[in-house]
Amino acid sequence: MIRKRITAGLVSLGFPLILAVLISEASHAIPLVPLGQWPGYNRGWAESLVLVNNHAFIASGLGGLTIIDVSNPTQPVRVGGYVAVKTDQAHSVKVVGSLGFLAGYPHLRIVDVTNLANPTLVGRYDVGGQAYGLAVAGDKAYLAHQEGLEVVGVSDPRVPRLLANYYAVPAYDVTVVGSLAYLANGSSGLQIIDVSNPADLRRVGGYQTGGTAFGVQVRSNIAFIAASTAGLEIVDITNPAKPASLGRFYTSGDARGVTVQDNLAVVANDTGLQILDVSNPSSSVRLGGFPTPKGRAFGVVLGQNLAFVADFFGGLKIVNLSDPAVPTSMGAYDTTGLAQAVSVKGNIACIADHTAGLQILDVSSPAAPRRVAHFDTAGWAVDVATLGNLALVAEGDAGLLVIDLSDPTMPSPVGRYHTGDFVSRVVVNEDPAVVGESAGVEIIDLSNPAIPFRIGGLQTSGSLQDVAVSGTTVFAVEAGPLSSATLEVFDFGNPSRPVALGSYSTGSGLGMAVAVQSNLVFFTTSKIPYTDLHIVDASNPVAPKWLGGYRDLGVFRGITLVGNLAFLANDWMGVEILDVSDPAKPKLVGGTNTVGYATDIAVLGNSVFVSDLNAGLQVFSFSNPAVPALKLSSFGEFAAIQISGEIGRRYSLQYAPYLPPAPALPASNSWTSLPAFTLTNSPQTIVDTTPNDHQQRFYRARLAE
Repeated sequence: MIRKRITAGLVSLGFPLILAVLISEASHAIPLVPLGQWPGYNRGWAESLVLVNNHAFIASGLGGLTIIDVSNPTQPVRVGGYVAVKTDQAHSVKVVGSLGFLAGYPHLRIVDVTNLANPTLVGRYDVGGQAYGLAVAGDKAYLAHQEGLEVVGVSDPRVPRLLANYYAVPAYDVTVVGSLAYLANGSSGLQIIDVSNPADLRRVGGYQTGGTAFGVQVRSNIAFIAASTAGLEIVDITNPAKPASLGRFYTSGDARGVTVQDNLAVVANDTGLQILDVSNPSSSVRLGGFPTPKGRAFGVVLGQNLAFVADFFGGLKIVNLSDPAVPTSMGAYDTTGLAQAVSVKGNIACIADHTAGLQILDVSSPAAPRRVAHFDTAGWAVDVATLGNLALVAEGDAGLLVIDLSDPTMPSPVGRYHTGDFVSRVVVNEDPAVVGESAGVEIIDLSNPAIPFRIGGLQTSGSLQDVAVSGTTVFAVEAGPLSSATLEVFDFGNPSRPVALGSYSTGSGLGMAVAVQSNLVFFTTSKIPYTDLHIVDASNPVAPKWLGGYRDLGVFRGITLVGNLAFLANDWMGVEILDVSDPAKPKLVGGTNTVGYATDIAVLGNSVFVSDLNAGLQVFSFSNPAVPALKLSSFGEFAAIQISGEIGRRYSLQYAPYLPPAPALPASNSWTSLPAFTLTNSPQTIVDTTPNDHQQRFYRARLAE
């Protein structure tokens, strides 16, 4: 995503300044070693749930199965879960005895839940697509499938097998009573299927709902259907061949699920819960409602005077229904979180965690990241940057939020700026901040964090995807026309009147991420199934020139530069490290897979921090024995440089009076080389005896050619 950092060590002895630039060699692999992670399990949006023995079993999409102890509904506690592989999704769940059944993409998985803390896989069946709903009756599992209904034999749960199909439009839920399956069949409404003979599934009857049928419950001879914009539809199924409408209640929002207990029907829709008295089905009466403004209620089950809600973006919600007219919140557990971006400063890592807001972690021990605070943002936290004691959070439609982290355990909002557009990026090296939004870039003055204000802005030619800043130059990556990614370069030396300097178009692909180092711009594009890194020389910003590139499978969503290494967050492929010392020929030198989907990456010292979408934060260590490390001391009036590296390798030291490029030195001869040498000990001290007239010097070490 956004955190692009250039890491170098600067040391001062009074007269010279010493710059240690770490250079890698393409042929030397750089392993990434797992150090720690937070929260230590996969998370996802709560889609459906069942309640068994004071435990809520939640199908949480990419989070798989999440198991919550709700014996104390005011303080629900996660006790365990199950995730198969990162690409699996769980949409529906049922529990029968010691077995949990998870329907989703691309499998029906059967797990042993005897040990709630560590469910284990028993068997699986490839559903060949998406299964949205699930019922289990006897030795059969019934799947509401993207192509209708599938019946799967589970008499031996280790080897589930297909028994029959009923092909139809996408189905979202199924309930089985006796020999009949009641299928919430999307745009085709309610379908009633005779499943007494799995070899010959027969449609008995059907009922066309006024909206998309998402959920169905059957009580006695009545079917209750959550029918999207048509609300709750109540249908007489006494004669399955001729279902007849008994009544309808229009709920606010799209009805997604329904559960019925005695004369009480509770409907889950995208605004929350609607609580109805259905004792007279032809004239249902609304008793009350419970809004879930940050969520989207998908499913609901009832306990003793309690409603347990799978609230999608909002996780698990527990609602007290003792007085249905005035339902109240009892407790909640956030199953969600999609780590979009990470910013690390000192011992604190800030994670933009999408619907879960801003997570603040103590990473002083990278092997054991520890959450010290959480801030519930008004919008979706999609990016974060840090400036001093401030965290700047891009909140989508809610704009830019400024949070004081002087005490990381007590984050405090101090200011906000609404751009009027969807804010997806924030970059800051110092005041002002550069904010990226759909239509372009805003330049925000943060001199008074309580009152951020716009001092300038610019409109990009395409939909902005990412932005980087170097000095007063802005580099914006956009999605241009016909899926052509464009890099645009702007000067905001005068923030009130930014000037377009130049651009470079890739010709194809969607722009993803951008970082800048000196005169080189690194930006990524995606054209499924491939992703590309482009390296462009912007020394003449009016006419950026392509130097080289690198292609792989996946999506390069984030990039961070450390010396001559480019660290890339590559979605489901994990992390890749490229040696870019020769921009014309970047080479892969290291990397690793991650638990989730890598979206952003930051490097601090030898630690690599990856925002890993549903898996939260992943921390790795890296080292390369060929990479030299420098330490400065004095030797009389000369500089003594202690170099650590790989014994037997040849290195050279170089120095320059300025950090190139500088006005006084042409870029081509900015660095002066000292004689090359072979490292015989590590560390080994080299004394620079060349005259310097007490001027500052920057040093770097390179592998000798």
